[in-house]
Amino acid sequence: MEESKKAVPGTGGVVAGEIMVNSGELADISGGKIGLAHCSAGDIQSESVRMAQSAARSVRTTELSATMSAALQVDAQEAEMRLCGVGLLDVDHAEIRQSVVYGVMGQEVSLKSCYAKTAVSQGSLHASQSLIGIAAAREIEASEVRTGILIAKDVRGTVRTLLDTKAAAVFGAAFGAAFAAVWLLRRR
Repeated sequence: MEESKKAVPGTGGVVAGEIMVNSGELADISGGKIGLAHCSAGDIQSESVRMAQSAARSVRTTELSATMSAALQVDAQEAEMRLCGVGLLDVDHAEIRQSVVYGVMGQEVSLKSCYAKTAVSQGSLHASQSLIGIAAAREIEASEVRTGILIAKDVRGTVRTLLDTKAAAVFGAAFGAAFAAVWLLRRR
């Protein structure tokens, strides 16, 4: 392990200015810049994190770059991920390629060849060749995307969906009418 400042003994983790680890199991890490390759770590808190073939319980950072890595929870301003697996990703701007994400929330989200159970964007969601369980955004730009439920003000591109905003309204009205009819028949 190379670092620019010394670790604080007895903390159960590493606290340093810059950390580069090439392999091993680590506890919690805090520092200015952190680079991990072939590692597993607990909680990571840093200005900048680079991960390659590594895993972490949680990552809190300004900038994340990850390749072939996994994290249970990520909170970042900028995230660029390729061939990764993430539980919950909370970002301002994200570019995710060929990855699996349980849930992603952000201002600007870009998914390419991904699976996301839930993708929510306050701004725009750009997706291509992806499968998304629930996609919700102010604006969605898509190319060859399949969704279960689609909620958006503006949609451009090719999206195949099971339930869009109009279909949800029709389904709700039909279900409500059927429920009311059964309720009325049971009262007699």
